[in-house]
Amino acid sequence: AVKQLGKSLEFASQDLRNDREVVLTAVGSDSQALQFASMDRRNDREVVLTAVRRHWTAWHFASRALTSDKEAMLVSVKWFGQSLQYASNELKDDKFLVLAAVTRQGWALQYASDGLQDDKAVVLAAVNRNGSALRYASAKLKRDWEVVLAAAKQDDSSLHHASEELMLDHDFALVAI
Repeated sequence: AVKQLGKSLEFASQDLRNDREVVLTAVGSDSQALQFASMDRRNDREVVLTAVRRHWTAWHFASRALTSDKEAMLVSVKWFGQSLQYASNELKDDKFLVLAAVTRQGWALQYASDGLQDDKAVVLAAVNRNGSALRYASAKLKRDWEVVLAAAKQDDSSLHHASEELMLDHDFALVAI
């Protein structure tokens, strides 16, 4: 049954909800089936990544401990940058992991730590992928010519997220136009 309809795991016995092969089959069919798996399976890297591969929001049902697993989270953000949303606070402050996420999807910058939203290399990687990610940059970087011009080059509407001070700068306006 779980092969055809993964969510049928909800009606399975506790033994089946803990059976690795049954759960792998279920989440391979429907990522949301992870919510019905035993806690042991929700803490199983392969099971969770199988679910996440189908849809990144399966992280919502993973164990808290697994959201601190850098290796698992790195695999996930390389597939879906927005998986960073489910990473532990410690991993949201890991420059290598955040760079992988924003390189895949620029707007994943919104889930990065404040410190990395203020890191020029991280923000440049994000805005080069998606100019509108500028909205999640620190106030300091929203005043930075290089960052704002990179964002505008990717998406000219991102200038709405630049600092007012920069937008009123005559010299900047000449370059930006």
